[in-house]
Amino acid sequence: MGRQNHSHLGPNDDVTVAIHVLYYGHSLCALPGVPRDWPEGHKWTTIANAEHATCETCKEEALRIQSPVEASDASAARSNGT
Repeated sequence: MGRQNHSHLGPNDDVTVAIHVLYYGHSLCALPGVPRDWPEGHKWTTIANAEHATCETCKEEALRIQSPVEASDASAARSNGT
């Protein structure tokens, strides 16, 4: 048996590290640069599809932007333990 090369990913072996929310060209978590500058495996989605984000910071910020009153109420409820 020969050695297998596990460092190369084939076209069907895409590894996603995180899915960020892109808003006005930048991630909501302030990941530096634009998507083409991001490290391999970092992907993006739109704010309209923020539920698909795996970056919790982006997801929370998208929720805050989409519904500021509801998000602040939820945050207050968490702070109060309710």
